[in-house]
This record gives sequence, C-alpha cells and structure tokens, in this order.
Amino acid sequence: MTEVRALLDRPDPKSFGLVPIVRGDGRGNLCVSGLSEESSRRARGMDEPALGELIRNGSALPVNFDLPEDTPANAAALWVGDEFANETEHVQTSLPPLPVRTLRLDGGQVAIGSPDEMFVYLDQWVSIAFDRFKSAADGRRRQRLVSLMQWALPSDRRTLAASWQLAANPSAELDMQVRLFGRGHSVAEWRRSLNATLKTSSNPLGNVRVVVFTGPTGSMREEVFREFVERSRLLLPTVAAASFKKVVEQKARAVRPSGDPDKDLLMRVGQRVVESSPLFVATSIQELVDQHVATTLIVDSVRHRSVLNAVQWLVQADVMSIGVSAADEDVRQRIQEERYVEQVIHEDPTEIEIPELVRGASYKIDTSSGKDWRRAVDLVSRQVFA
Repeated sequence: MTEVRALLDRPDPKSFGLVPIVRGDGRGNLCVSGLSEESSRRARGMDEPALGELIRNGSALPVNFDLPEDTPANAAALWVGDEFANETEHVQTSLPPLPVRTLRLDGGQVAIGSPDEMFVYLDQWVSIAFDRFKSAADGRRRQRLVSLMQWALPSDRRTLAASWQLAANPSAELDMQVRLFGRGHSVAEWRRSLNATLKTSSNPLGNVRVVVFTGPTGSMREEVFREFVERSRLLLPTVAAASFKKVVEQKARAVRPSGDPDKDLLMRVGQRVVESSPLFVATSIQELVDQHVATTLIVDSVRHRSVLNAVQWLVQADVMSIGVSAADEDVRQRIQEERYVEQVIHEDPTEIEIPELVRGASYKIDTSSGKDWRRAVDLVSRQVFA
C-alpha cells in the first residue's frame, strides 16, 4: 500500500497551491512526486534520514495516510489554506467544490491527484477572481482579491495584470515584473500584454446558458439528448453540444493506449477522475465554448452531484438540468445487456447518484413504454428556450 509521508513544503494557511508529496511504498522506500522538471533535483537521495531532516528544518510537513491504488505516479497535493478559504468568502469569490478525497491538516486541507487535475482549481479560481477584480468598484475589495491571487498563482498573467493596475507606483511594478517574469520582453511589450489581459474576459462560460442531461444507463438518455440538441438548433442559432465522455476517454487511453476503451474501463477511470477532481471534468466543456462561441451549451452524461456543482460554480449562475427516466425495468435491463454484456451497471458507483439527480432535475422526460418521449422533448425544449 502506497502512503503519503509528507508534503515537501510547509504551506502557509494564507496560501492556495500545488505541493509535491513524499510517498512511501510500505517497504521503507521513499520517492517524491508532483515536482516540475525544474525542481526534480529535490527528489534526489530521498530517504528516511533526509525526510526527518526536512521535517526538523520546517521544509516538509509530516502527514500519514494511505493512497488509493489508482493514484497517478506523478500525483501532487492541492493545498487549501484555512485563512485563504475564509478570505475568499469575505470577498464573495468562493472556492470551487473541492474533491471528495480531502484530508484535514493543521492550517488547511489537501487533496491528492494528478497535477493537471489539481491545477484546474487554481486556474479556475484565479479566472473568476480576475473577472470579479475588473468589475469591482470597491477599492478595498479589489486589493483583497489581488492579494489572494498573488497567494494562489503569483506569476500568472492575470495576477500580474491586476497587480500592475492596482500598484501605487505602476512604473516600478512594471519594471519589477519585467525583471522577474518578462525575460526577453521590453517594458513596452510587457505593458501591451498586460493591457490586453485586462481587456479579455477570463471565464469563457461567464455568459453561456448551460443545460445538462442526466439519466441511468438503459433509459435511452443518449437518444433523448441527440433529439433535444437537434430541436434546440432549430430554435437557437448558437447551440453547442458536449459530453463529459470525451475527457474520460482521454484519461482511459492513458491507462490503456491501444484499442478503444470499453465500458468497464470508462466507468472505473471516470469514477476516479470525478472523485479526484470534479472540476477537471467540468472544465472540459470550456473548450467547446471557445471553439463555437456558443451562447447555449447542452451537456450530456452528468452522473455525479459533485460535477453538477462544479459546472454551476463555473457558470456562476443557475444550470438547467433535464432528467431522463424509464419506469420499464425490463426494457432498461434489455438495453444494458445488449450494450454491456455481463456487467452489473446499476450497482456501479457511476450510476448510484443518478436517480437522485433525475428526481431533482428542472425538467423530466419519461421514456417508458407508451410514452411519447419525442413530443416531450419538443415541449421541454420550447419551455427551456422560451
């Protein structure tokens, strides 16, 4: 059993960021994961005496908990300092819904996962904070937002642009940024870049209406979704359709590069990613909005409350949900057997939350025998886009 022995840092309660971890294999061997290539030297010679010395010097925070077997080899820790989290509430720019697997430590909490799945929490929070900074009229709130952005992603272009705009001496701030972060840029080039950043909206979903579909396997949800998208495009000119299946397939191919991933692999990988980073799953729909400049995005296959909450946080507005149900258990069972032979689908973790999501949906479409579900789709689409 792999365990986390320490964070290779002692993060501040005021901070929000990614931290490398020291892992043990249960046989006395230690390794470090979550390091960038530039910092890989910090992993050399890691053993029990070296770790003990780091802890005594205050350069590592001791922890002790087991990691799930499916934890990626390059996993890092997402650190959320208590003071940082409290301050986000005061400036009305709350953190996104955190991963299911979190551990409470002195001064904050951590979640462990693949660096790309953890980094989205920093990137997306800074995105929301940057837009709030630009629209805020209260100087004190703007200052607090910039301070938080500096504790999260100090070298991010959005943080630097906000810091420059708010600086008491903008020229001195600009010179300092060029020295530290603008290698190869002139002061004039750096100023133009910061001005361009300040004029750009950071959140592609900020003005997008999002409609999500949920429904159990065997309920004909995919057919209903396709029908709804077709009818919606007759009503609105800028509609884009997306599915969370794509991001899960990409992660599954990293596990099994050859061949198409089967349903069992997709379910296992999908569940791991959702538990590790529901926000990573949710942000996968942003790319489609960037490509199509859509004003309405219809998303299929929301299977977990945490992902729905993450989408809601990204949009910063209400999200309409459509639940697809089928009362004919024999029909559902037949469809499952035809598509997924010898798999107990309804007992899978990816299916457990769906009935509750359907019950709480804004609109419901019943595909049971005798129900004219296509007429129901037409009616719901007109109600949604009235």
